[in-house]
Amino acid sequence: MNNQELVRELTYLISQGRMENNLKKFTSFFNRHYKSDSGLEASKWLFNEIETMIKVSNATHISAHKFHHDKWKQFSIIVKFDGVKTDQETVILSAHLDSTAGFFGAYNRAPGADDDGSGSITVLEVLQILVQKKFRPNLPVEIHFYSAEEGGLLGSQDVVSSMKRKNRKIAGTLQIDMDGFNSEDVIALVTDFTNKQLTGFLKDVAETYTSKDVIETQCGYACSDHASFTKAGYPSTFAIEASFKNTSPFIHSDKDVVSRIDFPHVEEFVKMALGFVVEMSLQK
Repeated sequence: MNNQELVRELTYLISQGRMENNLKKFTSFFNRHYKSDSGLEASKWLFNEIETMIKVSNATHISAHKFHHDKWKQFSIIVKFDGVKTDQETVILSAHLDSTAGFFGAYNRAPGADDDGSGSITVLEVLQILVQKKFRPNLPVEIHFYSAEEGGLLGSQDVVSSMKRKNRKIAGTLQIDMDGFNSEDVIALVTDFTNKQLTGFLKDVAETYTSKDVIETQCGYACSDHASFTKAGYPSTFAIEASFKNTSPFIHSDKDVVSRIDFPHVEEFVKMALGFVVEMSLQK
């Protein structure tokens, strides 16, 4: 951990109030299903928020792009921080922006506060802070918000396929999916469908920059977008709110609401994500 002073300076800018307000708006859409009109509107709202913060910063090395998918309405979002070393491997931080509830997910109320509204506002908060400080990494950094994770990792698979076609080099990816339901007061690192070395690095980051105990857990299947990168041969890692068996029982229902989110818990994941991005991207 070579950049502790900078990371701790950035963590002072975290705002639980801002995250709560963002999550209330994000969960106000009827659902964020990747095939629904409200899911499209949710992605539009998120993109407009990101565009506005970049415009206000006047940072010319930061840009936001819509990643459109051929088979459904909702787009993914990619934010790029140009690195000093522009031809080097890219560091990626990500969450999925869609939600679902029940078999007919496109037609059901799905606030998705924890799954994955919590991960989305975590990543959005990291983005807000990095943009505010006009952070300039050595290695290029990308912040991703994926569509259609609930459809079977469809959005991230499209993004990864595009990267493979372009022969993109990836230093490592961190997926945040569900970090708001605090049942164990830990940060859990998923060890299946992830890269062992990168997960070990993330453990060091979490132990340095957060106040939580760090544990290991397994999903038992390709349970989030990190697996799209692993399948393609890219190093990925994944952090979640608790051991997999003790994650929120309310996801994929109309009961996954903001009142069940522990924002101090989310803040610790923001600290970890800031540490991951800074320490990975400022490698010499």
